[in-house]
Amino acid sequence: MKKIYLILMLGLFSQQIYSQRIPDPNNTYGPGTTTNTSTSTNPDTFIPETKTDYQDANGTTRQETIKTKDHDGNNVTKEKFYDKTGKLEKETESRTDPKTGRVVFSEEKKYGYGGKVIQASKFAHENGKYFFYDYDRVKQEYKDPRIVANIDNTNTNKEFFACNDSKMRLTLGYSYFKASKGNSFPIGVDLGIGFRLNKNFRFVTALSGHNSTDGDNSLTRIHATAGVEYKKEDCDKRPPISIFSRIAIGMMHDRIKSGESKSSGNAAIGSAGGGFDINIKPKMGVRLSGDYILAFINGNTQGGFRFGAGVNFYLGHK
Repeated sequence: MKKIYLILMLGLFSQQIYSQRIPDPNNTYGPGTTTNTSTSTNPDTFIPETKTDYQDANGTTRQETIKTKDHDGNNVTKEKFYDKTGKLEKETESRTDPKTGRVVFSEEKKYGYGGKVIQASKFAHENGKYFFYDYDRVKQEYKDPRIVANIDNTNTNKEFFACNDSKMRLTLGYSYFKASKGNSFPIGVDLGIGFRLNKNFRFVTALSGHNSTDGDNSLTRIHATAGVEYKKEDCDKRPPISIFSRIAIGMMHDRIKSGESKSSGNAAIGSAGGGFDINIKPKMGVRLSGDYILAFINGNTQGGFRFGAGVNFYLGHK
């Protein structure tokens, strides 16, 4: 019993030695900065850890640093940074292989008003490959990360989007239009631009042109629309294929040529449709789409189906 008591006393004495607060020679947070270093054993992992905190001249804790090891033997450093009022500003964690000095994991979180995470990033070494994960801006909770870069350039097959935070999407591709009654237009081009409104919605504009020719007769039809596109970003599963839907209004312009005779006309249109985005690389993907377009011509209506296939270019990432 005396031996146990003596061991406990020695432990407390040694803990007190390491817990003394001393001046910080670097004055990390201005003149009067002090540091306090203590050692303990993590009750969950049973691995020793060393904790150092920094206080400014006003006695406010500005930084906490914990150094320990994980079960793989990597050196682990965890740090928290506080502002002058003691509010948490940033939290970091890194793990380094002691044999190679290589960072195998690092994570950083930045906090805003009310202690909510406003930005975070994570770098990880997984299955022999390096990945960098970037989190979208959040209100209260994380959105699961999207892979934005495969650091191991020899293995780039896993580069794709899940949570797409690009400010603008540009689509260029082929378009086919079939009127419900009348002409089909096998030759067509499609240009689409989408501007991010929030996580799931984009303001979209589209311009498509189609041509149908039969001998000396030809009909060129142009659709110009603006509307809203909805695409649920399934960040939990990070799928390579995502589904979108859209509605729009706009104008249709026809130019008719029959022999030497030419004429043209305009009409108001509305459209609704959707399709699939196939995410190939961080800044590029493939889009397959279909829409039903309804035109209002002199009190009558005329419908048709438009099908498109093109390439998405994602621009202006956060």
